Amino acid sequence: MHEIRLLVFLFFVFNNLNATAAPADEFAALLEESWEWQLSENPVFASRLGDRRFNDQWSDLSLEAIEDRFEQRRIFLRRLRAIDSSLLSETDQLNYDLFRRRLENSIDACR
Repeated sequence: MHEIRLLVFLFFVFNNLNATAAPADEFAALLEESWEWQLSENPVFASRLGDRRFNDQWSDLSLEAIEDRFEQRRIFLRRLRAIDSSLLSETDQLNYDLFRRRLENSIDACR
């Protein structure tokens, strides 16, 4: 019985740690996820940068893929806006603003 209580307790503790991650950590994770997504969506660009993981692929230029990329950028922007930029370092605040502007411009260009 004590093991079950301990497991339940640990479950809630670790869930709360993830829910209260520092804004800088959330921002860094979002940037990393966005970068990896960009590389996977643009395999030729990735290859030009020396990342050979996607050498066997081409960019999907179908209408469905373009719409999916548009939606993914909107999701990234929503997640970015959920991060309180005032709690970031000065450097991260600048990166936040640049990333936000790039996402907004990219979304606006697709409309």
